[in-house]
Amino acid sequence: MQTASELYFIGLDIGTSSAKAVAFRTDGTIVDQSSAAYDLQQPEPDAAVQDADTVLQATLDSLRQLRKKLDREPAAIGLSSAMHSLLAIDRSGRPVSKLITWADGRARPYAEQLRGTETGKFIYRHSGTPIHAMTPLCKLAWMRRQHPDIFSRAEYFVGIKDYLLHHCFGQWLIDHSLASATGLFDLRRRQWIPEALEYTQIKADRLPEAVPVHRVLQDLRKTVAEDLGLAPDTPWVIGASDGCLANLGAGILDGQEAVLTIGTSGAIRMTVNEAVYDPEERLFCYILDEERYVIGGPTNNGGVVWEWFCEQFYPEQPMDGVFDRVSRVPPGAEGLLFLPYLYGERAPVWDASAKGHFWGIEAHHSRDHFARAVLEGICLNLFQITEALETVGGTIERIHANGGFTQSPVWVQILADVMGKEIVIGASPQASAWGAAIMAMESTGHTAAPKAQTRNEVFAPDADRHRVYRELFKQFKGIYPSAKVS
Repeated sequence: MQTASELYFIGLDIGTSSAKAVAFRTDGTIVDQSSAAYDLQQPEPDAAVQDADTVLQATLDSLRQLRKKLDREPAAIGLSSAMHSLLAIDRSGRPVSKLITWADGRARPYAEQLRGTETGKFIYRHSGTPIHAMTPLCKLAWMRRQHPDIFSRAEYFVGIKDYLLHHCFGQWLIDHSLASATGLFDLRRRQWIPEALEYTQIKADRLPEAVPVHRVLQDLRKTVAEDLGLAPDTPWVIGASDGCLANLGAGILDGQEAVLTIGTSGAIRMTVNEAVYDPEERLFCYILDEERYVIGGPTNNGGVVWEWFCEQFYPEQPMDGVFDRVSRVPPGAEGLLFLPYLYGERAPVWDASAKGHFWGIEAHHSRDHFARAVLEGICLNLFQITEALETVGGTIERIHANGGFTQSPVWVQILADVMGKEIVIGASPQASAWGAAIMAMESTGHTAAPKAQTRNEVFAPDADRHRVYRELFKQFKGIYPSAKVS
């Protein structure tokens, strides 16, 4: 019989651009991993879609390749997935639409019409999901009006993880965590919201069965088991959404701490013990498990904005060199401000039509001032989300950061100075997969015992620089309303 330290648990994470299969020991040590990438297609303006079967096969391929590397069967597999995807399925179980991802903005007019109405406010209070084009709620309204042929042919409307589960087990299931990010699911009652179904004009039987995140499946289809090199009775745990599992994987379950990510996009999230909602509808509240919730706000404009700026203004300069130049510019970029809404924005304004702006340009400003203003603008926007988060979830004492931006000490220090809080670099780069593996352990009678973080770098805020940014923040908050009016 294997000891706990000899067991492998796999976290299978279906992301927007790739699928990752990561094998962990119970202490969080990575045994091995595999990944497979896929493209995001943009066949028309505002579209962001994928071929569902391509994503499915890439996910299975990552798991198959990982299994070949392991010397024994995994004790269990836990699932993680990106949120807000929508796929129309016909009676035979085949897709009749592309997989519509969270980044697809074609439902924008329907979100704008619904947001602010009594129906929209009711749905937000019960679902915890802000009314936005990203949600399946609004995508269904768009599909019904713009593609009635697909809408009428569809027997089911599902997400990508649901499609994987049907392929593997022949059941249409969705976990409570992903269901809570659809805009269709009641956080407290754990059931589909009748008013949301009425708005989309579908019945609950066209959606997967919503089940708890610790649900264990052990009847893997024989052909799938043989293809993957797994035993048919290998426990699969349905798991949760990638954002919620990132908090679990980072070990941030204390309400006084938060997890902040800046990759292509960004988000800040904290874990709480009861469902809460923001009266101003700036934040999400999603289910983590039977007892915990994750509240926070996502931004479209993270590293993608910095990459755009560097490509346009520093095409010849290595990234490290740009950061070095930024470090020589005073905090506040000598009065130059940047609103980073190049790709519309989710939290805190939830305006898919929002635009980016430079504010306060003077003749003495160099491109290095613009560079610092861009980094500060991204951080000030996250500070604005954090401010909203603290009004609902309480004071945040410390922020645990992950994502590509943590490779730049200059950027992390700017974030610490803007936030006025310690920024800790130490969260696992595979936090969502590790969170899925933890959930697999919990669901099969095992306990995760994470080892101490090997990297635990702390960036402390500078009080003087934070005062500069507090004053700057007052101006920053006024840019979006002014720009929107103009």
